[in-house]
Amino acid sequence: MPKDISEHIFVTSLPWISFTQMTHPIPQDKNTQTIPRICWGKYFERNGKLIMNLNIIVSRIFVDGYPLSKTFLKIQEYFDNPKNNLK
Repeated sequence: MPKDISEHIFVTSLPWISFTQMTHPIPQDKNTQTIPRICWGKYFERNGKLIMNLNIIVSRIFVDGYPLSKTFLKIQEYFDNPKNNLK
């Protein structure tokens, strides 16, 4: 495990359930408040499209909304074209 806290990222999945929001435990320790937290849930079909909820929690001190939106758009691009991205 990296000793530098800036090298950490918390990732989990809940493939058994769909969710509309997720609350991650955020300890009072300020060092761990900088660690991104990512969770995705069960995929399901809606109107002929596969849907999967994704939750990302980051500190506004370290991540601005614009780069985060670019990240979501890139993830969406991967999901929209899975055959092209799973070679």
